[in-house]
Amino acid sequence: MRPLGQHFLIDEKVARCLINQIQDQKNEVIIEIGAGKGFITRHLLQNDFNVLAYEIDEKLATELKKNMNNNNFEIRIKDFLRVRPEELPSLSCCVGSIPYQISSHLIRKIIGLSFQKVVLIVQKEFADKITAPCCTKKYTFITVLSQSFYIIRKVCNISKNSFSPPPKVNSAMIVLQRKEHTPELEGYNLFLRKLFISPNKTVKSAVNLSEGIRSEVLVKRVRDLSIDEVIELYERFKEWLGDKSRTL
Repeated sequence: MRPLGQHFLIDEKVARCLINQIQDQKNEVIIEIGAGKGFITRHLLQNDFNVLAYEIDEKLATELKKNMNNNNFEIRIKDFLRVRPEELPSLSCCVGSIPYQISSHLIRKIIGLSFQKVVLIVQKEFADKITAPCCTKKYTFITVLSQSFYIIRKVCNISKNSFSPPPKVNSAMIVLQRKEHTPELEGYNLFLRKLFISPNKTVKSAVNLSEGIRSEVLVKRVRDLSIDEVIELYERFKEWLGDKSRTL
C-alpha cells in the first residue's frame, strides 16, 4: 500500500464489469477519479473511451503519463475534491476506485458537480450504507443525501483479493444515475445535517413547527422517512434556513 492508502485494482473481470456499466457513454469524456497505476484507465482506452483522469499522487501520475501513449487520454495531478465544474469538459460520467477513507467526501463532491452517471468501486460497508432503505440503522445522513440526488444500485460485491495490496475489507461496485428533479444542494445539505442529529426522534420532536405537515409524517421517526418525505419536509421548511430565530 502506498502512502496515500491506495489499493490498486488488478481484477480483469471487475474492470470489464465497470466498462459494461458505461457503454451508453461512448460519445462523452469519461472523468476518472484516482487513476493510480492506470488499470481502469487502460480498459477505458482499449474500449475507445476518451478519458480525463485525476491523480493526487505526483509520482504515479507522472509514470502513467509517460507510459500511456494515447491521444484520447489526459491526466491532471490534482486532488479531485478541489476540482471546479468549469475545469471539466463533461459532467456526463465519472468512474473510479476511490479511497475508502474519503468516500463520503467524494460522494458529496460528485453530487455538487452534478455528474449524470457515476460508477464507483467503494468499500462494501459504504455501498450498503448509501443503498440502504429507510427504517434501517444504515439509513443515515449520507444515505438520504445520496439517494435524494441519485438512483443508486449495487452491481456486485468485490473480493479483497481483486486488489494489490489487498485491503482488510471487501468492496462493491455501485452505479449512480442522476435524478431529473433534485433539491438545491447547499440548503438541503444543511437541513439534512440538522434533521439527522437525532434519527430516532419523531419528526414532530425533531422540528419545531408542524403547520402544513401531514400527521402521518409527523409521527414517524426521522430514519423512517422516505426520500420523498424528507424532500417534502425540506420544501416546507426552506424558509427556516434563512431565519436565525428558528431552528430544527
